[in-house]
Amino acid sequence: KYLAALLTMLPLCAQIERGSRHLMGLNQPLTAPSGRSARAIAQDFMESQVATTLSLTPADMAELDVVKEYRTAHNGVTHLIFKQRFRGVDVYNAEWVVNIARDGSILNAGGKLFYAPPPDLVLPEMSAAMPAVRAAVRSINPKAAQNYFPTIAGTTSRRNGIRLSGGSLPETIDGQLIWYGSSGGVKPAWLFY
Repeated sequence: KYLAALLTMLPLCAQIERGSRHLMGLNQPLTAPSGRSARAIAQDFMESQVATTLSLTPADMAELDVVKEYRTAHNGVTHLIFKQRFRGVDVYNAEWVVNIARDGSILNAGGKLFYAPPPDLVLPEMSAAMPAVRAAVRSINPKAAQNYFPTIAGTTSRRNGIRLSGGSLPETIDGQLIWYGSSGGVKPAWLFY
């Protein structure tokens, strides 16, 4: 009875989404202690171990940046959060975290990263946001969409951000050109706020 339940569960446990992993040392940290800065330790680990483990190329790793670094006071662990971009455009659901102990050893790391899009994949012009936002408004409120004909009102502080206004909506809508990552790779998309 228990063996049958375990065999039923095994295929689910073995399915790891492409690019999504968690790396942990079983009895010891992933790396030896180091006196270097946490950022330098994490960067080297990303370029060597993570790139190799996930079969990522230099192009996949080229625009990977630390967006947040903080230290937990009670245990001295430094947490570094990496985000991925391609061609200056953020990948919406890509993130990798590296946790470094007080002695400079990497305790664990994990997250999700994606392969770079093919170079011939063309990003949409900013004007493509207008039909996209109209479709988003139509999916939320079909009545409001009948009189919503947006125009570009400017940019926002977000990377690749755009501000759209028009029609009977009382507020402007902010949007952002992003790469949306899924099991099929990354695709250009618009994220609206």
